Amino acid sequence: MEFNQTDQKFNLGLYLGVSWKNTFWKHWYVNVSCDSAIFPAGLVGGLLLATGRKQLISVAMGFHW
Repeated sequence: MEFNQTDQKFNLGLYLGVSWKNTFWKHWYVNVSCDSAIFPAGLVGGLLLATGRKQLISVAMGFHW
């Protein structure tokens, strides 16, 4: 009996995101974004699934010259 088995499957999907940036005090900025990977679930592919493992929410603050 073989226990060391690898199962590889190909899954095609989309990577979508929304971003917002605001500049204040002339050179400071804040950037907020939410990105998510969406891919078909199941054999038929009629259901779109976005899992928490494939979602990223980020907040950045910086200074530009």
